[in-house]
Amino acid sequence: MEYTVIVQKNPETGVYTGQCREVPEAVSQGKTRDELLENMKEAIALAEECRKADLAAMRKTGKLFFRKVNVPSRPKKMKKTGKDEKTSRILERQALMNEAEMLNKSVKKNDVTLDEIVKEVRNVRKGNKN
Repeated sequence: MEYTVIVQKNPETGVYTGQCREVPEAVSQGKTRDELLENMKEAIALAEECRKADLAAMRKTGKLFFRKVNVPSRPKKMKKTGKDEKTSRILERQALMNEAEMLNKSVKKNDVTLDEIVKEVRNVRKGNKN
């Protein structure tokens, strides 16, 4: 799977920092870009493992459920507050939850992995309703 990493260099220390767009929990740093990217691979893998574990725990406790959420394709006019990036991330997450709801009927309650859910979401986005 391919991920997008946002890389920044601190001009004072020369250290590179990065955060993954698709997995916001995955953050890391490195002295060089190559070191940062290797560290980001580990951070993304660890974050994905944690997500799988959380998903499994929620499924066991019955706290995993899907609900339909209507999200407008374009939000109403927003005041310029410098929070546009944060707002777009929130809207993107809401859209993913909406797509996950569409999968509710196809997701079984036993042994469903995060990779299977991600695959189903991608199929729905592409228009494949297997």
